[in-house]
Amino acid sequence: MIKKLNPYIDLRTIKLFLWSAFCISILLSTLMLIFINKDYLSVAGDFISYYVGGSIIARGMGADIYNLSLQYSQQLKITGAGVSDWVLPFRGLPIVALLYVPLTFISFTNSYVVFVILNVIVLLFIIFLLFKQMESTRKTPQFFLIPFLFIPILQPCGWDSFQLYFVLFY
Repeated sequence: MIKKLNPYIDLRTIKLFLWSAFCISILLSTLMLIFINKDYLSVAGDFISYYVGGSIIARGMGADIYNLSLQYSQQLKITGAGVSDWVLPFRGLPIVALLYVPLTFISFTNSYVVFVILNVIVLLFIIFLLFKQMESTRKTPQFFLIPFLFIPILQPCGWDSFQLYFVLFY
């Protein structure tokens, strides 16, 4: 039996509110950490290699997209002198680099932020499609927030992975 605290709010409503607030706080704190560390994460993850591949194609040097010395010089030019002597090479398909060409028209850090925002939107859309297919979740819409508690679901948003897009197009 659910106790009534007052005629307008019952215990179930309070639990639902607290659960939703907890899930949203996990999502927001993860996104804050991503945006606070965007200078480090944009260079430490795969984003730099994809961005360099896109910038090589945008400069009209698509035939040399797999040239490691060109990739290294582009990474130094994009990130500055703070990069060590290693290069995270672009080894993806050329179509992946083509997807990054529009991001090369804005600054490197801002393109990382745009990429993270697009990943969050795609993640929300995937979760929406999944829960739309599940009949039992229509009665309790707060279950829409549950996937945000699982950190490996949030990682592709900030660690520049294409996993979300593969799931979306599957």
